[in-house]
Amino acid sequence: MVKIWKNISDTYKILITMLSFIILIQLGTLVYVWKYESSILLAKEQKNLNYQLNVNTKLLLSYLQSLKKEVEFLSSLEIMDDILVKDIDQRIKIILVKKAKDLGENIILIATKNNQLVASSSKEYKKQDFLEFKVEVYASFNSNKTIGELSLLYPLENLKNLKMDNPYQHLWLESSSKKRYSKVLSLHEYIIVSKNLNGILKNYTLFLSYEKEYALLSIKEIEYILFLVFLASLFMLILVVWILYQKQIDILYHTQEIVELKQIFLSTMSHELRTPLGSILNLTQHLMVNSKIEDDEVESLKRIENSSEHLLGMINNLLQLSKLESNSMTLNIKPINITLIIQDMIDIIEPL
Repeated sequence: MVKIWKNISDTYKILITMLSFIILIQLGTLVYVWKYESSILLAKEQKNLNYQLNVNTKLLLSYLQSLKKEVEFLSSLEIMDDILVKDIDQRIKIILVKKAKDLGENIILIATKNNQLVASSSKEYKKQDFLEFKVEVYASFNSNKTIGELSLLYPLENLKNLKMDNPYQHLWLESSSKKRYSKVLSLHEYIIVSKNLNGILKNYTLFLSYEKEYALLSIKEIEYILFLVFLASLFMLILVVWILYQKQIDILYHTQEIVELKQIFLSTMSHELRTPLGSILNLTQHLMVNSKIEDDEVESLKRIENSSEHLLGMINNLLQLSKLESNSMTLNIKPINITLIIQDMIDIIEPL
């Protein structure tokens, strides 16, 4: 991987770095949502549940109050005077049975006198299993005279699982002395809020729960989308790195071919130039030792020889370029006589 990174150009490195930075931001966002956003959403959901609980409390109390008004209405009927004669003709029983059937929900209506049963809409029941709404019955001929009591028994079983529009929310009522939710529902799986009631439901507590899995459903969807985006970005980064690496390899191969062609060219050119230069040097040196050549002519031949050797040196330097590109050239540092170099330059240029 380090080798690949070294072979990639700076432009590609910047591109890969930017993509990596974007992916890190996405990953950081995903981790933040996983760790912190869930608790924020749960707190918000709990606040919403408390609001819903208050609304449901009002609705429940309103409904129970309407039941109590039904009892008060029945107690005001003249037929209730039959309590005095213990409902001999069972007119009270008939009306209680009919009204209980209309109300539904297994509600029971009973009429009593001095705590003794006079009439009932049901034969068998356990009073401890019901929530009781009791009103006094006054004689129709004397509004100040109490002749008995009329009670509505509402099944506590109905209050253990009240109807909710959301199937993942549960609303129920229980005695404040009990903690049913702690035994049945796990606080790790549910958000639970409660409210102590007054009035008709004094000493009772209303509970509302919401399954966390569905309360966090929206954030789960966000997490899923972020995770998919993260995977897509990671795939794109890997794809870009692979494409750029393949392109870099192609460039390197092409460059290597160019270098090899240049080396072949330099080698061929130096060979072709060395051959005539070698002939010039040989002829010049041959003339210099010829006895027929005058001294002033020998001096000119020396200049020709020096220029040819200088040109040969330049050709040899061309061959050194390949070594320089491959970092294999060895430097040989040594003192030189600058005077001799200047004199050689003068000798080369002087004929011009």
